[in-house]
Order: sequence, then C-alpha cells, then structure tokens
Amino acid sequence: APGDAVTITADAEIENYLRADWDGYELHIEKEDGYQSWGKFGKINITVPENQTFDEIEISMDAGNLTADSFKTEYLDLTMDGGAFTGTGKIIAGDVEGSADAGSVTFENLDTEYLDLSCDSVSFSAGLAGARRDYNLYLMSDLGSIRCGDSEMNDLENSLNETHDEAEREITVNADMGSIEISFQK
Repeated sequence: APGDAVTITADAEIENYLRADWDGYELHIEKEDGYQSWGKFGKINITVPENQTFDEIEISMDAGNLTADSFKTEYLDLTMDGGAFTGTGKIIAGDVEGSADAGSVTFENLDTEYLDLSCDSVSFSAGLAGARRDYNLYLMSDLGSIRCGDSEMNDLENSLNETHDEAEREITVNADMGSIEISFQK
C-alpha cells in the first residue's frame, strides 16, 4: 500500500545491477552494465504516496514489460521502441503524448484531457473515463483495425474523426500498423 515516501525495491537477481535515484523531484531508474536480461528475470516495484501528483512522468523503454498501477501526473510522456506498457489502475494525466514503434500500450482506466500517440506497429487499447460525447476523437490506422465503442473498422486506411460541441477532451492516435481499441467508462 502507498506510504508517505517514494520507495523502490527490486527482485534479488537484479538488485545489484539497478541504479535508482529519487531526489524529491525526479526519479531515474537505469540498469548498470553487466545485467543482460532486464525484463525477463527481474521486477522493480515503485511505491508512491497515495495522494502524490507528479508534474511530469517520462517513460522510455526499449523492451520488456512495464505495468503501472494508479498514479496522477499533469503530463505523461511515453516513448517505446518495443515491449509492453500496461496501466492497470486509474491513471490520471492531464496530457499524454508519445510514440511507440512496436509492442502494445494499454490503459485500463485513463482519465485525461488530451492524448496524442503515434504508433508504428502497436496494439493500442484504452478504457477512457467519461462518455464518448466528452471527447473529440481523431483515430487513424493505415494497416489495422479501429474499434471505438460500438464502431468497428477493419479496412485499409481506416479513420474515425468525431467531434462533439460539448467535448472538452481530445484523443488522437495514428497507427501505421496494428489495432486501436477505445472504450468508455460511461
């Protein structure tokens, strides 16, 4: 359970190869030289205080799997060369921007005002807070499928552009290949 401070723990097989620095403002986690199988054998746990809101979270990964439970941030920057990012709890992020070359990006419960993600060969899935009418949607897929609520498209060069007068949120996802799936909490 979240406590009063940021804590970082790791499985024994990687703990000697892990460098984690938290200065009260920035958290950096990197592997040291000598450890070859980052995601295959080790797990890193980061616990933050329950009411902590970050100004910015930047996630950059080359491979492996990253599972993030609930967190709050004003800005989330997600850059993936491969691997899988899964947000399992409620993630509150004012703005979400990023790019993903391969792998998968999943948000089970995302509450955001603005999301802009460019994908090459990625499966993208998001369960969004609110209703469909709360969002202006701009979804494009060259070779893949788009599923948004009860709408589904499986042709080449799919796009869904949908605006609502009362919408105050915006979602933009461009995928060269792969699938885009959006669902809504209401």
